[in-house]
Amino acid sequence: MSLLRGLLKKPLIQSICTPTRRTYTTEDSFCPSNDETACKAPRSKGLVLGLYTNSDDHTEHGSLTPTAARYDAMVCHRLTELLNASPAPKKGEVRVFYNIDPEFSLVAVAGLGRPCQGYDIFEQVDS
Repeated sequence: MSLLRGLLKKPLIQSICTPTRRTYTTEDSFCPSNDETACKAPRSKGLVLGLYTNSDDHTEHGSLTPTAARYDAMVCHRLTELLNASPAPKKGEVRVFYNIDPEFSLVAVAGLGRPCQGYDIFEQVDS
């Protein structure tokens, strides 16, 4: 019993019930003053392109949208090589590629399903 009383003394209870103090820093105080670029991340640009795929034919890698085809030609068909290395993204899936081009550090290729699906009158949705 005396051991329990010793554990429940005031210093232990105070240390448990002491609220946590939070400190906040500004962006200027976080980075070192002598090196301005140490904490600053380079701004990077991303690009989202589309790929039409046929869900019935799993051997076909799909066809790029016109904008994606122009970008693929601009990077010497590197995007097509990377897409052929893995299965084509299905409708709603995305493949992300890094550092294909110095201008865009991130390129995402989204699977769009079949081309020319158009507008569904009954569901009132663009397919």
